[in-house]
Amino acid sequence: MTTLAERPTSVSRPIRALFPLVLTKRRLFGWTVAAGLCYHVTAIAAAATGAWLVGEAATGRPPGELAPLLVLLGASVVAAAGARWWQMWIAHDFAYSLLAVLRVRAFQGITRIAPRWLLGRRTADLAGTVMSDIAVTERFYAHTVAPTVPFWLGA
Repeated sequence: MTTLAERPTSVSRPIRALFPLVLTKRRLFGWTVAAGLCYHVTAIAAAATGAWLVGEAATGRPPGELAPLLVLLGASVVAAAGARWWQMWIAHDFAYSLLAVLRVRAFQGITRIAPRWLLGRRTADLAGTVMSDIAVTERFYAHTVAPTVPFWLGA
C-alpha cells in the first residue's frame, strides 16, 4: 500500500515526462506565456475599473461624471476579451504543434518496430489507438500548461 507522501510522485511522473517536449517549441511557449500574462493583466484591470466605477457611483458621484469611467470599463473589458481570445489561440497553436511532434515520433517508433513486432496485429488499430492517446494530451498542453504557467509567474 502506498502512503499519501508517495502518491503525488507516482501521479506526477507521467506529467513531468511531458514537459521536456515543451522545450522543442520554446518561442511558441514564450508567446503562450506572454498571452497568458496579458490576459491576466487585462482581466485584473477590468475588475479594478468596475470596482472603481461602483465605488464612485456608491459615493454619490453624478452620472455625468461617471461616463469616462464607463468608457474605460468598456475598453478594459474589450481588451480582456481580446487577450483571452489571443491566449487561447496561441495556447492551441502551441498544443497542436506539440501534437505534431508527438505524432511524428509515434510513427517513427512504429516504423522501428515494424514489421516483426506487428505480425498478427492490425496496424490501423494500433495507429488509431496511439493517435487518440496523443490527441488527449492537447487538453494538457492547451488547457493546463498554458494557463497555469502565467499564474505561477505572477504569484
